[in-house]
Amino acid sequence: MSGSRSRLEVKHLASLVKLKLSLEEERLFSVQLSRIVEFFDQLDKARVDGVEPTFHPLDVYNVFRRDIVSPYPGEKLLNLPGRVRGRYIWAPRM
Repeated sequence: MSGSRSRLEVKHLASLVKLKLSLEEERLFSVQLSRIVEFFDQLDKARVDGVEPTFHPLDVYNVFRRDIVSPYPGEKLLNLPGRVRGRYIWAPRM
């Protein structure tokens, strides 16, 4: 990738995300973009025959349990705070 082409790409990308870059930033980012593209070119050349794709480094699975319907313990929960009047909880003013 030539320097001028990648610099044009950097200017284009910056305009897409509404960034204003200085000339020095354009030069720096064009060098960095070239290095990134070169690295992806190296990855494209890597031998991966027979290698299974990995989507996550750990085995991920769902743990399911039976869903048991039970009555809501509203009265028990209302008795947890100290001051209750009827179905209302008294709390200090803030």
